[in-house]
Amino acid sequence: MIGRVADAQWQDRRRDGSLFISGRTLSHHDLDRLRTTRYLTLLDTRVPEDFLSALPQLELLDLRGTKSVAGVAQIGKLTRLRGLKVCHARGHIDLSVLGELKALEFLDLYALSGLTSLPEMTELNRLRRVNLGQMIRLTDWTALTGLPALESLELSNKLTPDLEVLARLASRSTFQSFMWSAPDESRRKVDAATQAASRPKPEYVRITDLWPASRLRFVSPPNWPAAPNGWAPQEGWEPDSSWPPAPKGWEFWQLPK
Repeated sequence: MIGRVADAQWQDRRRDGSLFISGRTLSHHDLDRLRTTRYLTLLDTRVPEDFLSALPQLELLDLRGTKSVAGVAQIGKLTRLRGLKVCHARGHIDLSVLGELKALEFLDLYALSGLTSLPEMTELNRLRRVNLGQMIRLTDWTALTGLPALESLELSNKLTPDLEVLARLASRSTFQSFMWSAPDESRRKVDAATQAASRPKPEYVRITDLWPASRLRFVSPPNWPAAPNGWAPQEGWEPDSSWPPAPKGWEFWQLPK
């Protein structure tokens, strides 16, 4: 497909409207660019104090790497945050701020080597799904029993689940599904947890699945040259000036049929 890429002020914005920032050190001068962002992923990116709390439109936040995860203490005032992923961080991590995220519906914690206990989350009345994985030092799972709306628990890789906690979840009619995918754990250990939870496997869900626009696909107008299968324009792309205008009302981004 022929066209050109125009200058873009922010090169990390995905075509679905989310933003992925990798390996940067942000400053408060960047806030104006990010203030309306609703889905943000930070990979090994440092943020200054009170930076994330100044992004009130955030609905989904994905913090990856120790540098990014250090900003988790700032998110308590994000009243619209409904999905949170925190992963791949070393050392001590304080997640007590999670108890303030009253709009949270989805939580994914993975490879947090210093996490030994889950924070209290008794007031998170919308948190229905929790994914936990690769946290060998996590021994206190009690907070899961304080989640009034928990429907689904998905575990992955190295963990030591509290079987008593899983049994208490199993006693609830609102608890619907459980799975532990752990090829490196013993079959006996996985079977014991599965039996304690006593629920069928959940549907595979990740934080990106909470963002409908992530499934949109670019569809060329019928009067333009055919685009290769799976092709999508980069940020700032513009059609060739020799091409005719797209039909009035043409939807360039469409859900798969």
